[in-house]
Amino acid sequence: MDDVLKQCDDALARGRIDDARPLAEQLLRQPEHGELTPDAAPVLLRLAYCDVAQSRHQQAHARAAQVVRAAGRGGLPALEVEGLSLLTRMASVLGRTVESVESGLLATRLADGLATGAWTVQAYTALGFALGCARAYGDAEQAFHSAARLAEQQLAATAQLEVCVARSWIQAMRCFDEGRPAELSQVSAPLDTLAAQPRALQDPLTPGAAATLRPSGLVVRGLLQVWSGRVDEARALLVQGSALAPVSLGWMQAAYSWLAAEVALADQSLEVAAMHAARMAALSAEVGYLPLQCMGHELAATIYQRQGDLALAVAERERQLRCERRVRAHNLQGRAEVADLRLQARQGDERIKLLADQSMKFERWAHEDALTGIANLRRFNQCLAEWSQAGEDAGSPLCVALIDVDNFRDINNGFSYEVGNQALRGIAEEMSAHVRATDLAARWGGDEFAILFRDTDVETARQIALRLQDAVARHDWEAVAAGLRVGISVGVTEARVGDTKASLVARSEELMFTQKQARKRAEAEKAVAPLVLHTVTDWLRQARRVVLLAGQGSGPHADFGDLALLQSDPQAFRRRWTDWRQQMRGRKPSAAQVALVELAHALPQVMLVSERVDGLLTMAGAENEVALYGNAFRRRCNGCGKTNPSADVERCTTCGRPADDVRPDIVLPGEPVDSALHGAAALAMKRADVILVLDSDGALRSTRSMVDSATARGAKVVVLGQERHAWGAMADVTITAQPEVVLAVLLQHLQASPTTAPQADTPSIASLSKDGFAVLCFLTGQRGDSTGATLEQALQWKDWELANHLRTVPWMFPLTTPSSLDPAAPVPTRHDGAVLGAQAPVREGMLAALALMLRFYGFEWRDGEVKPTEDWRTGFATWAPTPTHHDLLISRMLGGLRLLGLRAEARQVLKAFETAALHYRGHDAHAPLRHWRLAVFGA
Repeated sequence: MDDVLKQCDDALARGRIDDARPLAEQLLRQPEHGELTPDAAPVLLRLAYCDVAQSRHQQAHARAAQVVRAAGRGGLPALEVEGLSLLTRMASVLGRTVESVESGLLATRLADGLATGAWTVQAYTALGFALGCARAYGDAEQAFHSAARLAEQQLAATAQLEVCVARSWIQAMRCFDEGRPAELSQVSAPLDTLAAQPRALQDPLTPGAAATLRPSGLVVRGLLQVWSGRVDEARALLVQGSALAPVSLGWMQAAYSWLAAEVALADQSLEVAAMHAARMAALSAEVGYLPLQCMGHELAATIYQRQGDLALAVAERERQLRCERRVRAHNLQGRAEVADLRLQARQGDERIKLLADQSMKFERWAHEDALTGIANLRRFNQCLAEWSQAGEDAGSPLCVALIDVDNFRDINNGFSYEVGNQALRGIAEEMSAHVRATDLAARWGGDEFAILFRDTDVETARQIALRLQDAVARHDWEAVAAGLRVGISVGVTEARVGDTKASLVARSEELMFTQKQARKRAEAEKAVAPLVLHTVTDWLRQARRVVLLAGQGSGPHADFGDLALLQSDPQAFRRRWTDWRQQMRGRKPSAAQVALVELAHALPQVMLVSERVDGLLTMAGAENEVALYGNAFRRRCNGCGKTNPSADVERCTTCGRPADDVRPDIVLPGEPVDSALHGAAALAMKRADVILVLDSDGALRSTRSMVDSATARGAKVVVLGQERHAWGAMADVTITAQPEVVLAVLLQHLQASPTTAPQADTPSIASLSKDGFAVLCFLTGQRGDSTGATLEQALQWKDWELANHLRTVPWMFPLTTPSSLDPAAPVPTRHDGAVLGAQAPVREGMLAALALMLRFYGFEWRDGEVKPTEDWRTGFATWAPTPTHHDLLISRMLGGLRLLGLRAEARQVLKAFETAALHYRGHDAHAPLRHWRLAVFGA
């Protein structure tokens, strides 16, 4: 764990957040229920720093609170101080002023009781920032003075500089707040050093801050310079800092928009200043930086007032007031939470006594599910027995509906366990609303529910079940979490004479499972473009050799230990191995593993290569499986190395060692791999025409190198499962739909005669080049770009996130010439463009990408035309005032539309951009206009 944490810290120090986050996540084993252990606190802290570095302030705030709780329970005071310091900063950013000041004060009190260290400086710096955001500038200055003094005594120059930058930010906020010019003395010498000596920064106070410290210091220095009358120096800092500012930090982009607005204001360019002020407010709102958002609205209102546009000025003032009301609401919420905690502590004994006296409530709770509030399994079993007997005596029907939540594991993994719990509560609410008082809605357990329909025939029960399914689908899940969708599958059956509980439930479960599989199949065929499925089927049918690669997520985990544990404490290793085998014995192959084995049986010249060590593929019926890392259920003698020494004799029959001196027959972490097995697998992949990958994240370097060598020789790579993003451009097709369903559909297509498969689009698709097919897959959602990002992900990006992923644009708008932005982007031919343009899913994908880019640049489709959005100034500030690299991206966007035959849309886009460019650039607009017109109309 320490080694991985060190790697994570190194990645944070280099600003490589995308490398640091997976390292921390692989250490975090958060239980579905219960509190996190103290061991999780340092991991959570790293994840919180990753969130800060990616402008995920709400998530960072939540993780920091978890760190404080876990460190407090574990007696880790230094870590608790660091968590409180981060909590203070994030509460300040989110506008939780009272909470931030209280957390900062607590952090400094705890830090004062410890030996002085970096955590002490962090605490006083965070407190100074919180007091500054609370407009207590005098107290903030005292806290910063203490932090600076301690940093000079204890820490390196970069940590001292971080304190100086935070202090300067509060000075800038004070100048803005009080409307007075900055004094030259406020531009401290360390900030001058940032601009004059662009040396590498090391050993910052906060992990991950080294990459952002310089641009942050430059922007605040520029603000203080422009307010002290040095506009030219501020303008130079704006250019210098903008080139360094990470586009992944939305708040920093907002800060540079602030500086750009102040520079434009000093130059009397009021319209440009208004655009940048509006952009400042919009970007701050996107990342939840409430104090910066308030200042953005205030600055925009001031500029509009100077322009004489009172309506816009009033509108911005109203937005500012709404932000300030949110700050007050957050403060009241924080005070209310503190009051509730105190009240609970004082009334604890009285509440316990009251509950003890109310025995009827205890009885109700014994039959009530604690999470959802509906009946629990105990109550269901009781009612089933009583109502079955009563129904038989009276001759009245009784129906049972078993309900299962579709893809519930994906909800937990993709959102959080808390969102999963809210989904279960929402389903329970809909069930209660759709059953009669005489019926019983119950939670069966986990993500399964059940309904008992009393005196109801099966047709009526099915109608109610259908209405319930529709109600759950139409439920307002967006209010729970953005992008959340929840569905259920229901199996309804009527009790028969002689039915037991087991037979009744089994029949209902079978009907439910049949419905679920049918729904999954329909969803998969809807989610995966039929053209892609037919193409993959043709690859498999025409391939001379196929390799099926089954992974296990992040590789061969040894939950029972590694080589070091085996050597240092064999008994402990053997105990953990025994426990692991006991836990695994009840497991069965997943539906996807069974489907993969069935596909293997249907293909000639196929090799099944596995990274797994649990033997589940063998249980699924796999023959001649090449297990690269062995099988943890096989025993190997430590003396002679022979596999499966008998457990029924006292000694190994080969070498005479005691029979209990064995180990698992696998490659443990720290051991060399079996060169013979890996050589055979590598040779098979080099000869393969198609490699189909299931549930592998490509974390094992040896496996990735095998697949990489195969692709260099022309092998087609198809990746199934949620781990597809790690394969990036190495995969020809990536499909996230339910793997077991996709595999079943592929098997059906293979078993069908080629003449019976749909042929409408096959000739045109077959003529696509490799790059043309890559465009097809990306625009229809069946693969990612060279970084692993999909079109579906891109459509969810906010403006600052899109600016951080501009390498995706060449994939969204391909041209027949290579892209300097991403040389790995596909370069289709003109013939490819004609073929792709005839495919409706491809055109829909590009039009969705166009809507995204138009929004980014300040436009939208409205009434069949491209028109400015209500907040168009935010987008226009990106490209309209001055020439930037966005001119080339706009040209690519227009050319991509033309290549796919969307000429009318391209002309509409060109018309809108022409008008805006001529208005803001005048004669300077002629050069980009020439390129844009060539992109639309050609030579």
